[in-house]
Amino acid sequence: MQSKTEITTSFQTKWAEVESLIAGMADDKFVAKPDPEVWSIAEEFDHVVKSAAAVSSAMKVSPFILKWKFGKPNRDIRNYDECFNRYHEKLASVRGKAVAPSPFISEEGKSFNKDSMLNHWGMTGNKLEKHIRKWSDNNLDKVLIPHPLLGKMMVREILFFTHFHTEHHLKSLKKKANQQPLQ
Repeated sequence: MQSKTEITTSFQTKWAEVESLIAGMADDKFVAKPDPEVWSIAEEFDHVVKSAAAVSSAMKVSPFILKWKFGKPNRDIRNYDECFNRYHEKLASVRGKAVAPSPFISEEGKSFNKDSMLNHWGMTGNKLEKHIRKWSDNNLDKVLIPHPLLGKMMVREILFFTHFHTEHHLKSLKKKANQQPLQ
């Protein structure tokens, strides 16, 4: 998954999987917490939507402005597997201390509207695809944007991260969808 077409096609598949899972879920299951210390499906989905929306928002900004703000890369671009491994190494190094930054988590006591969230998810996916198509391959590989855990990453690397981050949470959402709620 290196080319823009491969990235976009892979995103479309993941987006559809997440949407299908959430859309087919009963509302009570969507908001139920399987454990008081664990995100509900709604909270976890909110996190994934916010994370993807942040990438889409960053890609709205001109590559020229991003280069000016964050500088130029001082290394070669990492491939998908290298990004995946680096993320998991970082997670392991902060195990127990890693928490999603506040912009990417739900506010305490927030109420969730599944249909509204699904709509936002779909719009975010469409915007992200549009931005990917619009950006040149050169800019995907030469423009940096910051990641809260991994630091500055090239945009193509952030897209790789967004893909495996979505995949990770999709697995978690599927697992929660199959759990029985607490009595």
